[in-house]
Amino acid sequence: MKLTILYRYNAFFQTLLFRYKGQYDYELRNAFIVSDQRFLSDYYRSHVIVVAPSDDIANKKRGFIPTAGIASSFSSNIFTGLYKKSPFKQAEQSFEGRQKIKDVIDIKNGEVLRKKKVLLFDDVITSGSTLEKCLDLVCHYHPASIEIVILATRSYHLEKNI
Repeated sequence: MKLTILYRYNAFFQTLLFRYKGQYDYELRNAFIVSDQRFLSDYYRSHVIVVAPSDDIANKKRGFIPTAGIASSFSSNIFTGLYKKSPFKQAEQSFEGRQKIKDVIDIKNGEVLRKKKVLLFDDVITSGSTLEKCLDLVCHYHPASIEIVILATRSYHLEKNI
């Protein structure tokens, strides 16, 4: 599976992401992919963009789904059927605690992914637990192909074989 990571997660990226997600600055959605927007738009034109889920309560409070907002900068074919069954904030968990996300994420209306080209899109990868669960759920519907784009990671040396 092709995995593309656009940025290293550093203090600048962390601040930008906090302003976007934590301070509800929706206009920042384009800033995350400004240098890659044309490539992403062209290359993933025929893909269904499956965005990693975020907490429904937080989404209602901020008025938008963060990953879907960023993905809308390069595609209009966005699938938001991955969801969290209960509140679970990854940033508040230990590395080991992040594994519990696998019990929280589920999918609805996944049938639309069958035999489609899929791009799984998330903002940050830390432990890989969210990505692993999302992949399991998406693969259940036998898409034609799956690629992954992650905005940022602390390390470019991922230990998991995806």
